[in-house]
Amino acid sequence: MADVKSWKVTVGEDVIEVSSKGLFVNGKLQDTGYGITTCSRFEGRLPNGKLVRTVMGADGLGFKIHCTIFVDYECVLQD
Repeated sequence: MADVKSWKVTVGEDVIEVSSKGLFVNGKLQDTGYGITTCSRFEGRLPNGKLVRTVMGADGLGFKIHCTIFVDYECVLQD
């Protein structure tokens, strides 16, 4: 089985991690998806109530996967 690509960013004291397995905030699963898709969206909340949204998608033939993470509509990571 291939390694799962993941992205991680720290916002204040909170750690947000996104992979094909789902969205984790401080190590706790907040959202997950199933199946194969060209675009995945996950949503959760930080302990202080701020909204976390992620968009993960493949470009072209899917050889490169990109991820963008927003906290209260502010981009905190873009790959």
